[in-house]
Amino acid sequence: MKPLARTASLLAIAALFAFAQNPNEDRDRGATRLYTGPAPIVTLAGTLVDAGCRNRTPLNASLPPLQFPAALPAETPAEAQAGRQMRAAQGYQDPAQPAQQQNPPRAAFGINVDSKTLAAERSDVLEHQVPDLHSRQMDPTCAITGNTHGFAVILGDGRMLGLDDGGNTYANVAIQGSAAGRAMLSGTGGGMKPQVTIKGQVRGEKVVVHSLKLTK
Repeated sequence: MKPLARTASLLAIAALFAFAQNPNEDRDRGATRLYTGPAPIVTLAGTLVDAGCRNRTPLNASLPPLQFPAALPAETPAEAQAGRQMRAAQGYQDPAQPAQQQNPPRAAFGINVDSKTLAAERSDVLEHQVPDLHSRQMDPTCAITGNTHGFAVILGDGRMLGLDDGGNTYANVAIQGSAAGRAMLSGTGGGMKPQVTIKGQVRGEKVVVHSLKLTK
């Protein structure tokens, strides 16, 4: 009987010790909700930015977008005049001349170039000088430009969450549907950091977007 009594005493002591460790275990059991299913749908408000931005610090992301001189030509009048003179010296046609006044083929560095070839080469050389040239560049302040391929939202506490593939599609549609977005994409406006409201599920550092709306 003594071994049984000793065993019973040890079990009683262990039970008391466990109760002392968590006296509210029985009372809390079943009262704490455990989320084992999908993440809840939440509403997030913040600033929509370029997810590919390198400097993702809160200070840099809070800066206003850079304003590009989109209204200015790709070259100054003096540069344009110098370019025309250089092309004329090489036998190229002056683009300011009407088509019916095209010069006959001339020798340029020993090569005969006809007018059609000159026109084709000129379009290739000047292809990059388009109105939306600046809007195709990445903005260092994380603003959205024509070069943006992925989007992120900066919340009020400074946290940046990327959007999933569906969220990127929602953001693209919203940008193209806004006046500022159309101006940016056409080259008549600079980058943008619009305010946005998103409904979706937060999974780690990404948002599975269910809906997205520009608010400002």
